[in-house]
Amino acid sequence: MSGSFKIFEYRNIPVFVHWTFSLLLLWVVGLGFMNNMALAEIAFGLGIILCLFVCVTLHEFGHALAGLRYGVPTQDIILSPIGGVARMNRIPEKPVQELIIALAGPMVNVIIVIVLLPLYFLLGGERLSMEEALNAYSEFNQPLLALIILNIFLIIFNMIPAFPMDGGRVLRSLLSFKFSRVKATLIAVRIGQFFAVLFAILAFYSNGIFLAVIAVFVFMAAQQEYKSVKVQDGLANALMGEIALKNYKTLAGSDTIGQAIQLAPFNQAPLFVVTNETEQLMGILEKAVLQKLQSEAFTDQSILPYVRSGFLVVNERDNLKNVLARFSEKNVYILVVNEQEVVVGYLDIPFINEYIKSL
Repeated sequence: MSGSFKIFEYRNIPVFVHWTFSLLLLWVVGLGFMNNMALAEIAFGLGIILCLFVCVTLHEFGHALAGLRYGVPTQDIILSPIGGVARMNRIPEKPVQELIIALAGPMVNVIIVIVLLPLYFLLGGERLSMEEALNAYSEFNQPLLALIILNIFLIIFNMIPAFPMDGGRVLRSLLSFKFSRVKATLIAVRIGQFFAVLFAILAFYSNGIFLAVIAVFVFMAAQQEYKSVKVQDGLANALMGEIALKNYKTLAGSDTIGQAIQLAPFNQAPLFVVTNETEQLMGILEKAVLQKLQSEAFTDQSILPYVRSGFLVVNERDNLKNVLARFSEKNVYILVVNEQEVVVGYLDIPFINEYIKSL
């Protein structure tokens, strides 16, 4: 991960810390010196920040481990000054699975509060009103109270129904029981952007720079979520047989280089499909390769030594979403075949990129 360094790995899920996290620690130190705080108090503040991010890491592992239960792997977990994110490889197909995965994170914070609260009272902590607790939690001798209140804040903040917070995913999963994934996402996105506007207004009147940053981040992340879901839906509905390019020419395995050169001006595709006498696929001959064989020395040679197999073969009833999951850098082309294994079209990387942009 660019700009991040790995701190550990669990269940094949690496955890990275972004370099900007150091700015948060420097900000805490600088704030301490500006307020003439003792070194012990500054160290206490740093300790609380680090403990908070341990809780954030556990929160993200709640999502990641719940995802593993449903076969949804997590690429990695990234920690930054604004929180953490578990980057899952895909969105769960079933709404109930997304609901459980989204709730798993906040439930970790609930468990942390349940564990710390009795410990707080066991160590002599007093019963306080909310106002008293908010005034007291930052004191040097109240580390447990600070963590309890911060975890409660994480629960409340994450359950705001706005992407990319967990509340936005919970809302989307609930809406998905009635609406399509795209429509459910659009509704959840608009609600999330409404909250982003509220954050921005509140930031304006309270001079809250950090809240303003969150407002912009939430608004943009919500729009990006809708765009991503819309693209994934478009890919899932794109049948290979319907979108495949058919502007190619076919060569027989017995043809010569000279015959291929004669046919090249009439071939709009960057390749020839090479088949045997029963129209079964043998491979492809790229026009770029053919251009290097223009001299008479190659005219009578068979095309077979130059036929390659660096492509992915898919059925015409496959959808583009599933096909791209199987696509690799070695597969420059995708050849589409019917039930009789006869080629009916092809796709290349430039076409796929343009198609995705059009969704």
